[in-house]
Amino acid sequence: MPFVKTWSEELVAEWLRLEGYFVEESVPFGVTLAGGRLEADVVGVKIENNALRVKHVEVGNLTGSTKEDIQKVQNKFSRSGIIEYCKEKLKFSENVKPEYMYVVTYSSKKKVQAIREATNLNVKRMEEFIREDVFPAIDKWKSDPPYKLKSRGKIVTLPDGLWMLQLLDYLQRK
Repeated sequence: MPFVKTWSEELVAEWLRLEGYFVEESVPFGVTLAGGRLEADVVGVKIENNALRVKHVEVGNLTGSTKEDIQKVQNKFSRSGIIEYCKEKLKFSENVKPEYMYVVTYSSKKKVQAIREATNLNVKRMEEFIREDVFPAIDKWKSDPPYKLKSRGKIVTLPDGLWMLQLLDYLQRK
């Protein structure tokens, strides 16, 4: 299993796992003209209502000019290779529903808004991602865990392997 390169990619991978996706990190799906490898930061897949849902999430900072960063974000999702990779791996040829997200670790609110408008992609600053996606996923999971609790108390904790989510849950509660 590949390892994520950054804490922010780990957070995205854990969030997808909590949401019920099978997750792969650093997913290779092609080569560049110069011979380098194209890879997606984090990809989650699940079958829902006879459809293959594919969430391709890229994570990074946007510190160039707005025009350069718009191009950078568009390039991350302009190749169909990752969808083909998932379809082939899961032997799923029809009814594939791709979703794309770019989680920005560093950039101004103004630039992120400009990129959203220019690309029509789901681009979120890290704090928005945590507030709008991660915290609600934790709350949802804890309100209805997928297994019966053994303890009689009302404390529900996240699975041990989701250490980034456990940290955020702890900080949110404190």
